[in-house]
Amino acid sequence: METVNRVPTQSVWLAAVFSIISSVLVATFVIPDIAIEVILGMAGPLVVAIGSFVMMNRTYRRNPEKLSRLLVSGFVCKMVAFGTYVVLATTLLALDAIAFIASFTVYFVALHIAEAVHLQRLYAVNETPTV
Repeated sequence: METVNRVPTQSVWLAAVFSIISSVLVATFVIPDIAIEVILGMAGPLVVAIGSFVMMNRTYRRNPEKLSRLLVSGFVCKMVAFGTYVVLATTLLALDAIAFIASFTVYFVALHIAEAVHLQRLYAVNETPTV
């Protein structure tokens, strides 16, 4: 009998909806002068987080033992991608660097917390030890 690894998927959608709604509200009502910086500060971390959620779920469903390797290699890829994104956004697009970095940092941290909670739920649903 083959074991089926259940994967909770609502975490990725909650994180995406919260990110989009909050950035649109801030950009529209709170500080409309820096709307582009807020939206782009959210967009990079959100795209990467969605990709991470998808890759984690796929890997866990197929072979949970490979998840740690995926997370380590994903960390390196994220460092390169985020570094490139920040440099390109602040230089080529001539954004207000402080506003962009503030938005980027808030969403980066919030979405990484969402990824950590998702991992915890992933292991809890399947009662897998998190050693």
